[in-house]
Amino acid sequence: RQLGADVLLNVQAEDVDAAIGERTDGMGADVVFECSGAAPSARNCLQWVRRRGRYVQVGLFSQPIQWDQNQICYKEVQLSGSFATIPSSWQKALRLLAHGQVQTAPLITHTWALAEWQAAFDTFERREGLKNVFLPG
Repeated sequence: RQLGADVLLNVQAEDVDAAIGERTDGMGADVVFECSGAAPSARNCLQWVRRRGRYVQVGLFSQPIQWDQNQICYKEVQLSGSFATIPSSWQKALRLLAHGQVQTAPLITHTWALAEWQAAFDTFERREGLKNVFLPG
């Protein structure tokens, strides 16, 4: 909510299908972002997006996934990807951060000294927190 979200849903603790249906009168979400790169999440997002909605794939998959691509046609979904590896993308991101137009601090859940690398990696492997950051020096 600190970042402007109206509604937060925890897929591990809530019936997301019901919550989205209730909030959208059964129409589905206007826009879905899949940021994890997990196949079940991609399948869920494709299910949750409304007819003529927009699906944005941000997370990268470790291997090819199986999902019902017919749904893209049946629902006339706008599908797009995001891959920020060109210098202009990074420059734009840094400008947005420098001018305070994007807040990232609320996303950081753990900070670590470099000497604490093992604890940091263990935390990551347990999938705890959202963003782990090493602090140099």
